[in-house]
Amino acid sequence: MISSDEIEKMANDEEYSNKVLTDMESAIDMSKKVSEEYGYIKKMTIELLGDGNINFLAELVGGKKLEATSEENLRSQLNEIDWDKIAAEAGNSGTKIDFSV
Repeated sequence: MISSDEIEKMANDEEYSNKVLTDMESAIDMSKKVSEEYGYIKKMTIELLGDGNINFLAELVGGKKLEATSEENLRSQLNEIDWDKIAAEAGNSGTKIDFSV
């Protein structure tokens, strides 16, 4: 998610636009890697903030939601989850993530 203010700033500043797009690509690559590693991530939202920070919101199968401000923070939260319980609740569904933008 990019705010309309950010999009306007990107349209007027090519260097800034390139930085935001690079940050976005990096965040998407990280979310793909995390999804493949942990599975059972139903949906992940990536919010690029104007101050250069990124917020992640991961929704797991079964409805559990995680918010993180970094890959390290997201992984820490994911490591605390009882994945056997999530797998039992989910069965064989929900192991894919939609990376469409």
